[in-house]
Amino acid sequence: MPNIFFKYKSLKNKEDVIRFYDIVTNNRLYFSPCSVLNDPLEGTAFSTSLSYAGCSMPIIYDFEDPIIKGQKNCFKIVSVSSTCFSPQMWAYYCDNYNGVCLCYSSSKSFSSAKIVEYDDGIDCGEIGPNGFFDLMDKIIYSSLYKKQSGWAGEKEWRIVDKTDELFFKYDSSELMAIIVGHRVDDETVSFIKSVLNNSIPIFKTYPGIHTRCIKVLPYDYYKVMDGVPFDYISNEDELYNYIKRRNS
Repeated sequence: MPNIFFKYKSLKNKEDVIRFYDIVTNNRLYFSPCSVLNDPLEGTAFSTSLSYAGCSMPIIYDFEDPIIKGQKNCFKIVSVSSTCFSPQMWAYYCDNYNGVCLCYSSSKSFSSAKIVEYDDGIDCGEIGPNGFFDLMDKIIYSSLYKKQSGWAGEKEWRIVDKTDELFFKYDSSELMAIIVGHRVDDETVSFIKSVLNNSIPIFKTYPGIHTRCIKVLPYDYYKVMDGVPFDYISNEDELYNYIKRRNS
């Protein structure tokens, strides 16, 4: 398991900013039901016959069985990533670098996260009348840790739970740092600093044009261009070690 998990969040509009404020002040992430996730093929890595009258209709017309759909929406998901250096993630989930990436320790509340498998295959099976919903839940639970290979770049880890809770809660100490997209304006960064009250480090993205890599620097980092390279942070281990040194 990686030392840090990452949650990308947009700050595109007022609603996004309010959500960010709620996350960092109340120490919680939204426990998302399947119905609101951005992938319409969530939890579809299996093909199962439920053996009831009319059960072939969803297969013929290629839509989701309403019984499976209803059961699937009983599950909630918290999604995080094992990388903070993905150009695609910053572009898509942070409104083209106008957002933040929250960095969480994986050692406590997030320790139950499991890695997502990326595979285009489909598991087949049949659910009989005995233990109908228990078996269905096991199949759905397993399927929610599988996504199509096109999503592999997200390097996703998940916490999946059958719960009525609206939020996944964690301890404030688990938020280790925040990375700000380099296009976030100074006023928004000042707001972020005021919310955090200097309690955790803030970094910023730095697009390396010649290396074609996204790098990270402490937000207030300043260095005269004297021919010596910046002290870039180029991978997750370097970031984790930097934060640990700062807090020691």
